[in-house]
Amino acid sequence: MITQQGDGVDLPTGRTEDQRLLTGHGRFVADLQLPNQLCAYVLRSPHAHARIGRIDTVPAINAPGVQAIFVATDLAAAGLADMPQTKMWMPPGPSVPSRPVLAKDIVQFVGEGIALVVANTLCEAQDAAELIDVEYDALTPLINMRDAVEFCFDWQEGDCDAVDRAFANAAHIVAMETVINRVAISPLEPRAAIGVFESVRGYRLHVQSQGVHHIRNVLADTVFGIPRDRLQVLTDDVGGAFGMKVSAFSEYALVLFAANKLGHPVKWVSDRAEAFLSDTHGRDQIIDAELAFDSTQRIVGLRASKLSAMGAYVTGDGPEMATNQFIKVFGHTYLVPALHVRVRGVTTNTTPIAAYRGYGKPEAISIVERLIERAASEMGVNRIDLRRRNLITANAMPYTNASGKTYDCGDFEMIMDAALQQADWDGFAERRSEATGRGMKRGIGVGLALQMTMGIPKEISEVALSPDGAVIVRTGMQACGQGHETTYAQLVSDCLGVPFDVVRVEQGNSDHLPDGVGTGASTGLTVGGSTIYTAAETVIEQCKPHAADHLEAALGDIVFEAGRFMVAGTDRHVGLFELARGLATNRENHSSQDGLNPTVARLQMDSNLETSPNGAYVAEVEIDPATGMTTLIAFTAVNDLGRVINPAIADGQIHGGIVQGLGQTMFEAVVYDAATGQLLTGSFMDYCLPRADDVPTLVVSSEGVTTTNNPLGAKGAGEIGAIGALAPILNAVADAIGSDRFDMPTVSERVWQVLNALGDQN
Repeated sequence: MITQQGDGVDLPTGRTEDQRLLTGHGRFVADLQLPNQLCAYVLRSPHAHARIGRIDTVPAINAPGVQAIFVATDLAAAGLADMPQTKMWMPPGPSVPSRPVLAKDIVQFVGEGIALVVANTLCEAQDAAELIDVEYDALTPLINMRDAVEFCFDWQEGDCDAVDRAFANAAHIVAMETVINRVAISPLEPRAAIGVFESVRGYRLHVQSQGVHHIRNVLADTVFGIPRDRLQVLTDDVGGAFGMKVSAFSEYALVLFAANKLGHPVKWVSDRAEAFLSDTHGRDQIIDAELAFDSTQRIVGLRASKLSAMGAYVTGDGPEMATNQFIKVFGHTYLVPALHVRVRGVTTNTTPIAAYRGYGKPEAISIVERLIERAASEMGVNRIDLRRRNLITANAMPYTNASGKTYDCGDFEMIMDAALQQADWDGFAERRSEATGRGMKRGIGVGLALQMTMGIPKEISEVALSPDGAVIVRTGMQACGQGHETTYAQLVSDCLGVPFDVVRVEQGNSDHLPDGVGTGASTGLTVGGSTIYTAAETVIEQCKPHAADHLEAALGDIVFEAGRFMVAGTDRHVGLFELARGLATNRENHSSQDGLNPTVARLQMDSNLETSPNGAYVAEVEIDPATGMTTLIAFTAVNDLGRVINPAIADGQIHGGIVQGLGQTMFEAVVYDAATGQLLTGSFMDYCLPRADDVPTLVVSSEGVTTTNNPLGAKGAGEIGAIGALAPILNAVADAIGSDRFDMPTVSERVWQVLNALGDQN
């Protein structure tokens, strides 16, 4: 387990990245200007569903500055395959449309790529694209998933018979249907890519990513059919990702293809309007769920039937998000003896759905918390007491839930009580009375949160001592704003007992390590950090025999402390870097060595590192009954993150997740025209992200139960805020207006309509 050798951990160390990023010295793809670089623009379909007839590119190819125009037949002639449909898993079901790099005979959504125009400048490429004449035979699009008559998969898991028996004998059953609104992921930095081809080296792709190896593997193995060592993928700084930049997109294959054909680097940069159409979206489900109780108000069964929109094509993450990731936390923090979930996947003529922060778990957690709230109301019991009666207890840990997933540790009741106390739950009646005096409706809501991080790692990390006094850390993880450079340096500084500023973290180069998974599912610390820390420990162990030789002592007498190997009970020692320099000199002078370098450790852990970060959140809202205008007044979050390596960075992750959760709850919704499939929310004029004045001061704290599932004791912080933020806000709105019959987002018109239906606008 992690110790306190260095001075790096448990401290809110300032992020070393910030000086570079905040002073304009970040290195983003759009900033790169390679010699002889050309610019690319993608011509996209204006139709949601149509057959493609003739594509006339002659006027466009003769336009000023145009170097080439490529369509689907050009890619096929070169042997490029379609984009893969799945990354990890696909349940059985009917065949789904294969996604071409460029549309072939048919387009499936507004924004699907038709042609790639490459010119000397972006403006020339855009002007030329307008000259391309495409004949379309428009078809009727399927936009609303409720209208689907066929499903791309029909999946179920759990004990259906046990659930049926539980419901048949239940004393009380509560049911709810809810729409989980589709959201645009909207990272600060839109996607971009530069393709390079060199005949000797092969392909090189500069791209934003959450891990370079997955993108390399997809493009090399599937699309181009080349050895992996013929494609290098590089990622520098990334301005936000949230799950979306895990994926390999069609544009990445296009710039590589064009670079090969033209002998020049080819650069494509998405603008925001293009991003709304071509980036993957998140969520988009309809959930019918039921919760059953016995006569003592204890849960006896839980079930859900879901429709899940996949969009026009099934991505690698879409089915996994809707099924396995949903059910693994569907039992939540409660003692649920039997559960069952059925999911039917639907392809629609809309932008494809993929991973978004929380990856299926916000949907599961929010519906259970809303059911608990409705059950308390219908049974006439206190909502806190009902939760307390059904919570999994701390002494039941580790706990295996009804879907077979094991929570490593936690004290859910302690976390809930801490949140209620910090939010002054007992003093709410006075605050409500004061608001009523001003003609406002005030409500309070609570929601418990649970995440299960990805557990079986395939991540590889490397720690190397440099003779010049630096420690080089190489990882397949990729920072997208999380502060990896700082946290990883803290871990290595602590383990090796070296100054924090001598640790250099290198990421985003597929040539540095043979493979990796990348950042996602809250694994940046639990998996990436654990492999890095253990690799640093391995360096120490590998160097100990050489320290014993250097100090002419028995191996058993060698101890390591504060950056030095020492002979126990004496003052004889050799510093870590002094030993590294000696070993490097020795290797240079003795070419017959076996090739092993004790100052370098490359590690892949093979144990299950899955953890269960959890939390309890309390929200307060005020509503103007005359307009339905809803304001989030206060938000309190208490989290169990296990061991917190850098409190400031952990709090920042929680803050960001909460704001994204409240964005989905209160403001955000992707809307398509039901008849034409045209995107009606294609800019930030129509798609509302939360602004600074929509967010109250967030009261965030951690009261962790340290896990033993990894050497750091950490549980992960990246997604729990987004997972947990939905339910307390929705429950607070319901508490304020006296009804929970509404869906997200809680925009003014929707809230006003509920109040109007209740006859309560005053």
